[in-house]
Amino acid sequence: MSTLKVNSIEASSGSEIDINSTLGTVPSIVVSNLNVTGVVTATSFSGSGANLTGVAATSNISTNAIVNSGVTTVAAGSAAAPSITPTGDTNTGIFFPSADTIAFGEGGSEAARIDSSGRFGIGTASPGYKLDVYHASNGNGWAFNPGNLTTTNSLYSLKNSGSGLATARHEASDYHFIVGNNEAARLDTSGRLLVGTPTATANGGVLQVSNGITFPATQSACSDVNTLDDYEEGTFTPAITFGGGATSLTYTGRVGRYTKIGNVVYFVVYIELSNKGSSTGSAQITSLPFTSLSTFVRFRINIGYEFMTGTAPRDGYVSNSTTSIQLLTSSELNTLTNASFQNNTQLYLSGFYTVS
Repeated sequence: MSTLKVNSIEASSGSEIDINSTLGTVPSIVVSNLNVTGVVTATSFSGSGANLTGVAATSNISTNAIVNSGVTTVAAGSAAAPSITPTGDTNTGIFFPSADTIAFGEGGSEAARIDSSGRFGIGTASPGYKLDVYHASNGNGWAFNPGNLTTTNSLYSLKNSGSGLATARHEASDYHFIVGNNEAARLDTSGRLLVGTPTATANGGVLQVSNGITFPATQSACSDVNTLDDYEEGTFTPAITFGGGATSLTYTGRVGRYTKIGNVVYFVVYIELSNKGSSTGSAQITSLPFTSLSTFVRFRINIGYEFMTGTAPRDGYVSNSTTSIQLLTSSELNTLTNASFQNNTQLYLSGFYTVS
């Protein structure tokens, strides 16, 4: 017999109706009206349950499987007592702390939730992002373990409207970082970060780049002695003064170039006069690109020259808190003056000094 159809079955408490022992094995029983005051045991139940009545709040329905084509409603539950739990573990399962929110309890405490905005929080009841992982104390937060990747597998991929924005890929033991369709950087097996280049210099450092490193236009000073906090290259326009003046002084050409590495400025200067003018006094080269260190210290300057008369320059120095070079004669105590210059004098200077 494949199906037994019965209009009504009624059994009082203590009674037992065993259909299988009476009629043999019956795979399916369709009952229009089942009225039982005791326990109904079956392998499975099916139906919408719309007409199921008389089950008290303290009653239990026990079955191996429930198939419901309608809606099953459960209590909201809590982290300590979830509304959906496995057998024998009543403080672990799923509960519903508020409207449009699903939470997961483990051992009586909330472990994760999906909030009403579709944000998934792990370790937090207030996720601020689509995936928000929070660790309340020191220790491991989260790890991504993709298993055994092949050269075509991605560790992760960030996408926007179907277009790949960024991808990390494991290939030949290196980790490649792809932006769009181009490799932007890679971390190789030697722990070197390669930016803009796929090939490392064998004896190079842990950071290797293809187009240089850019420092901010305004130095962000660092007191750590092992930190390079500035690098700059540029040009400047040097000038000559005599006694602080430059009346009627003109040039055929003049140029200055500098390189600043940390707090040290290296420079070269070329000046060619077309008229030395009428100002008199000690000769200085002015308009260096940075003010020297305020601490009193002199930095010697190398000088070459052509077309000078009388006492020739020997060298010079950059004094503290200035942007100028004082030119000296063969005697360290004597400064070079306008008297040594001609209208076509040429000077070549190089040196360095420190800044704060």
